[in-house]
Amino acid sequence: MPSTHLSLHYHVVFGTRDHKPVMNATWRPRLHAYLGGLVKTLGGMLEAIGGAEDHHRTRTFRAEYLALLQRSGIEFDERYVF
Repeated sequence: MPSTHLSLHYHVVFGTRDHKPVMNATWRPRLHAYLGGLVKTLGGMLEAIGGAEDHHRTRTFRAEYLALLQRSGIEFDERYVF
């Protein structure tokens, strides 16, 4: 009997005004544990959390987003992306 499988992936990003680093290293692990617990309680599967402090210093969000669209084979007009 055929079946359809569905998998939803969410990428949750927290940002601050002017991209100021406000998460203190002393309580960051507890925050990550709390968020991971929320995901599991809601029946989700956590793939990764944290570790992206310098992530966008090597590549802009726009560049990363465009690369994602291209890898996914999604047609877009660059004039309308951001």
